[in-house]
Amino acid sequence: MKKRQILVELTPLLDVILIMLFVLLVQSKTQVQAAETDRAEAESESAVLRAELDGARNALEEAERRERTLGIVDERSAIVTVSVLETSPRRILIESESGTVTYVSLDSGRSDSARERFLGALRGVVEAEGAESAFVVFQYDRNGIYNSEYELIRDCVLELKPELLREGIYINYAEIDLLEG
Repeated sequence: MKKRQILVELTPLLDVILIMLFVLLVQSKTQVQAAETDRAEAESESAVLRAELDGARNALEEAERRERTLGIVDERSAIVTVSVLETSPRRILIESESGTVTYVSLDSGRSDSARERFLGALRGVVEAEGAESAFVVFQYDRNGIYNSEYELIRDCVLELKPELLREGIYINYAEIDLLEG
């Protein structure tokens, strides 16, 4: 018996292998491009996050500076509120942030004048706070206060400012008309 020779044609097999190699190369190139795109997006997001982080750090530093400043102001200053009570008899209310409450009657029947009583009471409250500066805030309702009461309080505070400044206490004065907000 004759042996038959088997001829294996390798050309089609090489074609298949080359086609598969080409497909693998195209796929790997696509994957590399996708990875580069992802990396670029990640770097972009990272840059945005770094900028946000820097902004947050700056805001935190600014807030800490403000907090330190406000702490110093809070330690060295006091707030005193002055208002007129529409009672009978009418009275001036002096309140400090530490809780000191003083009333000064505007009743004209007393021997000492309302001006002297108010000046003494305001001086006492401000000095009792023991602060380097005091913010005196005069709150009033323009429809519920007499002009003489308004002038009395304003003039007394303005008169007290230089006196207390000589003693080392600085007075800041502000008026708030409750109707204006």
